[in-house]
Amino acid sequence: MPQTRARRHHFVPSFALSKFAMPQKRDGVIFQLDTKTGQPAKTTPDKACFIEELYTQDDEGNPNRVLEAFFSIVENYAAQALNSFLADPSKLTPEDRQSLAYYFAFQYQRTPVAIEHSAASQQAMMAVMMGLQFAHAESFQQRYRERFEDGASDEEIESFRQKTMSMLKAGEIAFENPELGVFQMMLRTADTLASSVASLSWILVKAKKDEFITSDRALAMHDPKPKFPWSGHALQSSPEAQTTFPLTPEYCLCMAQLDRSFIGIEAEAEDVLELNLRTYGWASEFIYGRTQQIVQRIRTQAKSKPSLVIRPRTPKPVFLEEADPDDPTVGLEHVKRGWPPGLWVTDDDGNDRFCSYQLVDPQDQESIRKAISAEEELQRNFTAHRAEKG
Repeated sequence: MPQTRARRHHFVPSFALSKFAMPQKRDGVIFQLDTKTGQPAKTTPDKACFIEELYTQDDEGNPNRVLEAFFSIVENYAAQALNSFLADPSKLTPEDRQSLAYYFAFQYQRTPVAIEHSAASQQAMMAVMMGLQFAHAESFQQRYRERFEDGASDEEIESFRQKTMSMLKAGEIAFENPELGVFQMMLRTADTLASSVASLSWILVKAKKDEFITSDRALAMHDPKPKFPWSGHALQSSPEAQTTFPLTPEYCLCMAQLDRSFIGIEAEAEDVLELNLRTYGWASEFIYGRTQQIVQRIRTQAKSKPSLVIRPRTPKPVFLEEADPDDPTVGLEHVKRGWPPGLWVTDDDGNDRFCSYQLVDPQDQESIRKAISAEEELQRNFTAHRAEKG
């Protein structure tokens, strides 16, 4: 893997932002607008969308900037491919399409807000999975003795189990370096995610009137028909899902699940507005445009057309437990919210099984605590039921 001395790590590449600058260079003028305050300002692509040492990891006391160097290689190939694509969209080669697919796949994951959510999700999954392993006292005692063989008594093992469960519920057990796990997963899943991006239909939307803006996420997602009420936005969260990447003030790339690999269309002003409001809704802090007038106008339009401002819905881990479909007590808390009480799931043998489900909000420790407590309650009921049956 390559190395770099760079400390300023752009989470939206300068070459992408420069497409919205005048002139189209790293030091060209681009206008930003704070979506929280409405305050506009001048900046440059080089001075926007970066955090010092964002991707740096400590390597035995030395800064390791491998990931930033790796991204720079991806960006170099993507910049060339994007220029060729915009010069003649009809001649997009398979190689350039794949190069851009990697760039888009990494952009989906590399922003600070995406890194934070991914780290929280991994932390939540670890806590709940540990909770599942520790929930049943008898089976935990058996696993403990098989692993440690330290002659601990039943009481000592149970004390350790209960203490660990309390710490898990309180969020006191955590990864030492959560970002490292995020970056490792980013690299492990890159091929699969890029292949998904490349397999979608690419619709190049040309603004017939008006112009496109971009943001500090550089993308937006919209799924008008999610599979479940709690489903997050994702590339293929449902057949209706759409992902948009503004490329220049004139062009925006839309990815969807259609029967053609590439489509070029022209958009009227109202269609451009709809895509711009998605970009506005997905911005973490800032939107960017060619002029101050357009970024201020988009904010005004967002206030007047709030239904078009699509906000991110982050995915939530779902834990399943096989249940009795005739049990009226299953999923009562979900029914109160208008959600299905349980889910039918097809197992590896092709059999449909009814399952209760527990949602976990990675940003809410109480949600994690409830998921662990629910498994404890399930195990207690199971043990009591087995005792009654002798």
